[in-house]
Amino acid sequence: MKPLKRWLANHTNALCNASNTIIKQQTNSVSIIIIIGITLALPFSLLQITTKIKPITSQLQSGANIVAYLKTPTPKESIPLVKQLIMQNKSIKYAHYISPQQGLRSFAKDTGLQEVMQQLTPNPLPGLFQIKARYTQNKSAGLQKVVKQLSSIQNISLVQTNRLSNQRVYFLIHSAKRTIAALAVIFALSIIFIISYSIKVSVHKNRQEIRLLQLLGATPRFIKRPFIYRSIILGIAGGLTAWVISSTLMMWLAKPLIALGHTYSFNINIARFSVVQGCFICLISCLLTATGSLITLRKHARLM
Repeated sequence: MKPLKRWLANHTNALCNASNTIIKQQTNSVSIIIIIGITLALPFSLLQITTKIKPITSQLQSGANIVAYLKTPTPKESIPLVKQLIMQNKSIKYAHYISPQQGLRSFAKDTGLQEVMQQLTPNPLPGLFQIKARYTQNKSAGLQKVVKQLSSIQNISLVQTNRLSNQRVYFLIHSAKRTIAALAVIFALSIIFIISYSIKVSVHKNRQEIRLLQLLGATPRFIKRPFIYRSIILGIAGGLTAWVISSTLMMWLAKPLIALGHTYSFNINIARFSVVQGCFICLISCLLTATGSLITLRKHARLM
């Protein structure tokens, strides 16, 4: 039991020394914690956003949206026949008819011009079919063939596809993912460098005390412990700060992200970072700060 008690006493003393150092150097410590928090909050928040909108990218890959506008006027009796002709095309997943009245109500709701739209007589909007094709965005030749076939159907005046806009969004999201990965690596290296430099300054500042401890028989591990514990405490505090900043940022971006999802007929659920996610952020922060301190302590081992 004596070795265990000695081990606990050594680590408790190292933890207390590290805490006292942080308290004594409040300005420096708070600055490092805030920097770590901001540095970690940005990539984690962006990663969370890309995870939430991932179903949108899957939807963009799954097929192309086509809109077929009907001629005005088109008798109601002809609508089922037009839909039947559309569905005969094997490249079509489904076709949903929207009447002029439904289109006007939807347009008025999206634009907030309900009173103005009610005064429009007659209704200027044509009936249309919202069509989902099986071709993905990369098979533009096949999609153009489908558009040409639909254009030849009687009572259809115009066929449009959002292939180009979908491609832009799809590649934009993929570019954003790669950018986030690059930023995460850069920010991680920045945290390691900041902690490494901070520990280096502390080692040089306390080199007289370190030499005195060596003369008294202190081992290198005994001397290194307070510095390592200091970096871990700063990592935990920085991770908690990043957790708070990330959660606040996600709630601030919730409204525009939900609106983005509605434009693709998809519900995006935005919530604060969970406790598990917060613990994961703190773990990553501790690993980075501990790595920074170990690198510096290893380089300055001669002082210990």
